[in-house]
Amino acid sequence: MKPDLDRLVAMDTGLPLKKVRSVTGSFLSRIMVFLTDQEDVHLDGFGQFHMTVTRGNNNVTVLRKGYPNKKNPPAPGAVRMRINRHFRVSFSKSVVFKRILREKYGPSIEEA
Repeated sequence: MKPDLDRLVAMDTGLPLKKVRSVTGSFLSRIMVFLTDQEDVHLDGFGQFHMTVTRGNNNVTVLRKGYPNKKNPPAPGAVRMRINRHFRVSFSKSVVFKRILREKYGPSIEEA
């Protein structure tokens, strides 16, 4: 998806693809930094990203290479660990984005 986005932005703006790749990469990196610092990211006309950290209570077996799923037994030396947090990034659509979606697809169940 990002390569497609880069190519389309380069075509729309007339900027060199290499420069667009650099800008979009930096843009996404900054969004990740804000979210990992638990700061909301508001993009006018698009929406808002918000990260929530919650306490976890799950035991997870970390499997060694060669045992990628639960159906296979854990490899010797597999580590069992407790995950103490869950990270959730949510997205809220802006009024403008909701209107565009409604115009294209009709009303959503959120509006009922």
